[in-house]
Amino acid sequence: MEFDENLSNEPLSPEQERLWFLDALRPGRPDYNVGQATRYLGALDVSVLKEVVADLAERHGQLRTVVVSREGIPHPKLLDPSRSTLRVVDVPPGIDPAGLVAGPISAQMAEPFDLSTGPLAEFTLFRLAPDDHVLFLRAHHVVVDAWSLGIISRDLYAMYDARVKGDRSAPFAVDMAYPDLVRRRAEHELKAAGSRERTAWVSTLGGIPRGELPAEPSAPRLAFDRQVIGQAIPVSFSAERVAALRELASGHRASLFMAMLSVMDILVLRHGGREQFLLGTTLANRSSVGAPDVVGLFANTLPVLADCSGDPTFAELLVRVRDATIDLLDNQDAPFLGLLQSLGEERIPGRNPLFDIEFTLTHVDAATPLALPGVECIGVDVPRPRHGAKFDLAWELTERDGIVEGCVEFDSTLYHPESIRAFIERFDRLLDAVIDNPDRRVSELDMLSPAEMSDLLRQATGLALPSAPVLLHDLFAAQALRTPDAPAVIDGDAVLTYRELDERANALAHLLGEEGVSTETPVGICLPRSAAMVVAVLGVLKAGAAYVPLDTSYPEDRLRFILEDSGAHIAITDPTHDHLVLGHAMPIYVSRERRPIPPVRVTAPGNLAYTIYTSGSTGRPKGVEVEHRGIAAYLLGLQDRIPLHAGDRVLQLTPFGFDISVTEMFWPWLAGGATVLAPANAREDVGLVAETCLTHRVTAVHCVPSYAPVLADALRDQADEPGMRVMLCSAEALTDTVMQAVYAQLPGIELYNVYGATEASVDSTVWRHLPGHPGPVEVGTPLPNTSIYVLDAAMNPVPSNTVGEIYLGGANVARGYLARPGLTADKFIPNPHTTDGTRLYRTG
Repeated sequence: MEFDENLSNEPLSPEQERLWFLDALRPGRPDYNVGQATRYLGALDVSVLKEVVADLAERHGQLRTVVVSREGIPHPKLLDPSRSTLRVVDVPPGIDPAGLVAGPISAQMAEPFDLSTGPLAEFTLFRLAPDDHVLFLRAHHVVVDAWSLGIISRDLYAMYDARVKGDRSAPFAVDMAYPDLVRRRAEHELKAAGSRERTAWVSTLGGIPRGELPAEPSAPRLAFDRQVIGQAIPVSFSAERVAALRELASGHRASLFMAMLSVMDILVLRHGGREQFLLGTTLANRSSVGAPDVVGLFANTLPVLADCSGDPTFAELLVRVRDATIDLLDNQDAPFLGLLQSLGEERIPGRNPLFDIEFTLTHVDAATPLALPGVECIGVDVPRPRHGAKFDLAWELTERDGIVEGCVEFDSTLYHPESIRAFIERFDRLLDAVIDNPDRRVSELDMLSPAEMSDLLRQATGLALPSAPVLLHDLFAAQALRTPDAPAVIDGDAVLTYRELDERANALAHLLGEEGVSTETPVGICLPRSAAMVVAVLGVLKAGAAYVPLDTSYPEDRLRFILEDSGAHIAITDPTHDHLVLGHAMPIYVSRERRPIPPVRVTAPGNLAYTIYTSGSTGRPKGVEVEHRGIAAYLLGLQDRIPLHAGDRVLQLTPFGFDISVTEMFWPWLAGGATVLAPANAREDVGLVAETCLTHRVTAVHCVPSYAPVLADALRDQADEPGMRVMLCSAEALTDTVMQAVYAQLPGIELYNVYGATEASVDSTVWRHLPGHPGPVEVGTPLPNTSIYVLDAAMNPVPSNTVGEIYLGGANVARGYLARPGLTADKFIPNPHTTDGTRLYRTG
């Protein structure tokens, strides 16, 4: 092999150096193969075409350039012109052009190049018949770009035409060779890199996150060694739509590309939630003198800023995109690697630097590629190899004859084809929406089809149970009538039956009434976990009042704040803890008195059942006012989804100041089961908790995921058959590690992930994990009579697997925050997706 040593010390262009680096990083891949093919019908002079191919390589040195490494630094070298030949292949009978593309051409496109040996541009003529040929050019992107293919086509036509007319002169020389342009550009870059203009442009990109379209939940995005598998889905936009969008763009002194990029910005915004982000685009980068006529890699892929802040109209966004694109064009020769250094970008394994999504629109003249005079020329589509994908998503579009066509190439280890089709359909809808009304704000543009919108709203809403609103304590009273002698509360050795608990609560309710307690009167309960605490809860409810939990473990200043803020002038306590309320509320003590008849009170489902204070971790504690109808609807929905039975016993382990304690008390009462009170100091002693569960045959527990495997271990240490059959987890992420640890000790247990908020009466969704069914842990589906929405800033439902804010709705939504009307109005809002006047709680 002979090389032109005059080029051995020349540098590569920044774009070539980047591709060489990518090839060295992941060798043996055809990701950057470029192909072009044309079918010729008629009398083709093959001998002349062979001469022309040799002349092309003589004229354009990049067609016979390879890249070799010297001491770890890549350099271009020229192969001898004799290496650049036209290979003629006789195609077996029966293979038509479609079969040729599907067979030999696709096979060649899938073959990787060796950048150091070459040749990196190969011409093959497939002879289907004496008057039917297909000319195929396969090259590596390191030596040609899309613009170069146009130059090759032009020169091929001119040289062939001259030869068949008898002109045998040497091929005309180019004004400037590719290496000359690389040197000139390097000199220019030394001046531009530190210029005010370049510095200002780079500063606009600093700290801006990459735009994203959500990948599949299980996608291994950050795995450095993941196997990238490329696929592509075709897209097409009609001449009518393209013309309308072009007209819209021209009215704002923008191009078709700028308009389509603006639509892409909206698509990413509506899926990712970020108002500013970076996308990538590929520029021809042919502004240098002489560059338009030179074959070589000039195309440069750079980030472009998307700024959708402030919810602009499409017309306003288009102007922003126009200005950002102009800034980009002014800096289109900025070396990508140099830009990374300027921005201080750190490489993330498994990800492209700066951007994951590329959007490119190329204009192609109507002329047929690789055209020749005297024969009929028909363009042949050459499929790109899909061994890998250069980006997570690449929208590669071409405008020809007023039609925009192309494909969306994607990494199929990150995206399923149906997800990509959904993105394309939403892009289509947005495009039509902006053409229809460019003055609508981007948040208002229709992105989802009516069918998709209907499906999302259906998924957001739980089953509607046909039940009238009820009072929380009436749920207990109904069961007390059915099973009066069954155990309702187990507190160590003490057991209260439904009748005993009911009658003791009645007696307390009468006492409270004598002290002036009536509908919605706030009454504090300052008792440790005990049967007396449960009596107090029911007694307050039967009196028509709303109980306010005062956890005895709270600091005195927090208890004092809750009493003052809630307006509770009465607190049910005991002699051991009355010092916590004395001076702030009148203490009342729970007695063993029993009365069979409750006091007569006018309490409606819309009245308060309790006020629970949040932790105050984000500010002063807030009292959440929960009505009877909300907490009752939640409990009935939970029992519908996870039915308990008369023999079930639920552990009451959660501190009284948290609303899960309501679940632990009232849920088993819906089925005639019992609540088992853990010893007051048991939470820090998992062995004691396990002993309590085994002693009293607890069958259901609600805990945080981190506690679940610890409790499972303790249960199994003390018994071969612990008897636990239901476990609910919430408040932390439930991981596969936790679930497997629980199953290892309690193989038959039903394990649920539940999600909710105090402001929506404990929990709103439930999801059961089935052992042996791999997949991501889910928040679950709404409980009956509840709803959960994921909405964007404009209250639009977002597609599945898309960033948005969670809103909880349905019958279980709380009244609001006590004495905080402004905060209540901000967090509890009308539901825009129903007409029944219900509200949503904005979780934040």
